[in-house]
Amino acid sequence: MKIKNFLLVMIILIIPLYGCNEKSVNTIEDRNTVHDTKIKANDTELQCTVGKESMVHDVALGGSAVTDWSTPYSPIYYGIPTFLRDIVGDEIVDEWLSQFESLENPDGRDKLEINVVNAVNEMKISKNDFIKYNIGWSYSKEEVEAMFSQDQKLVNKVFVNLGALLHNNEIYTANWLAVHTYEDYKREGITEEILAEYLERIGEAPLKEQHKKIKVNLNSK
Repeated sequence: MKIKNFLLVMIILIIPLYGCNEKSVNTIEDRNTVHDTKIKANDTELQCTVGKESMVHDVALGGSAVTDWSTPYSPIYYGIPTFLRDIVGDEIVDEWLSQFESLENPDGRDKLEINVVNAVNEMKISKNDFIKYNIGWSYSKEEVEAMFSQDQKLVNKVFVNLGALLHNNEIYTANWLAVHTYEDYKREGITEEILAEYLERIGEAPLKEQHKKIKVNLNSK
């Protein structure tokens, strides 16, 4: 029997690395232009991706586990609500989920792309149906508007993680900021004032290591 009263388990919580393969950029559709960059993190060279259309900048830090604070988007963005089964049926949802990486499909699409924005667009769920079944759930009116907008800037603005930096409509995770230099910040148009405000906002916990590295980078100018 399908459990229909709970959100699907947040798959990102069981993935040990985030952001370091060609499929790691969350998109409304599979149409991103991806530019690879090589960086050093804890003496481990990582091949990471930056998606220009999704406007997300993220890397993994030495194989650390993904946390609710270090992803580009807030936890509610990831996974899908099970009431989608009531809208389109089990068969369509199961078929959509089958394309993602799993034990049965190790070369499948990145599991981080199992998110509510991709789901409603790719399974062609109408906004009206979503609103009808969303009663009593956790998606706000603003989040619903964003997920159906086809506007990546709005998606980034509404779903950005509290632990990430949103600047010029682009998302920079704490991990990305921690392993880049002050010169990199300048190239992205991220000023000292923006970074100082960001560090004050996030505090040290639970991003203590990233906070420390960003502060060192800021003081190295």
